[in-house]
Amino acid sequence: MVNSTTDKLTEYDLSQIEVLVLENNIFMGKMLSQILRNFNFKKIHLSSKVDDAFSYFQTNTVDLIFSNWAPATEEIEFLRMVRDPRTSKNPFVPIIVVSSYNEKRYVELARDLGMTEFLTLPVTPQSIYQHVCSVIEHPRTFIETANYLGPDRRRNDTPIQFDDRRKHPAEPVSNTD
Repeated sequence: MVNSTTDKLTEYDLSQIEVLVLENNIFMGKMLSQILRNFNFKKIHLSSKVDDAFSYFQTNTVDLIFSNWAPATEEIEFLRMVRDPRTSKNPFVPIIVVSSYNEKRYVELARDLGMTEFLTLPVTPQSIYQHVCSVIEHPRTFIETANYLGPDRRRNDTPIQFDDRRKHPAEPVSNTD
């Protein structure tokens, strides 16, 4: 059986995409960077500090960010800084959050701060690549309000289903079930 993720490896030339990896655990950052290299990303900048990562982001053309994320950490501020249109060089850059905090409230908090994709630890090369493909194949529309700038938080693409009364308003509806 052929893995569809492996098939897609030949679809994309990722060599020109510049990636910023913010990861305070050096081992995890190096592992993530190596996995990205294996997918032919050539321009990878690894940073373990928020200030250094944001400075690099502001002075380079970053196409994709992988950011470690945990509640009550500096990475939350990093998301805010990147999404702030007043100070960010590119508030529309895709951000893939990498976190072990996969409870609904934490995913929603990261979503509300403007993450594009949420990748739960432990990661696999396949899960990383699937999230990269999702960013490429399904770019998210950005929403700007008074207190939010980021990808549209609504993910449900299912069309609204109407009951039979709306499809056939002339037909009587039976109440005998």
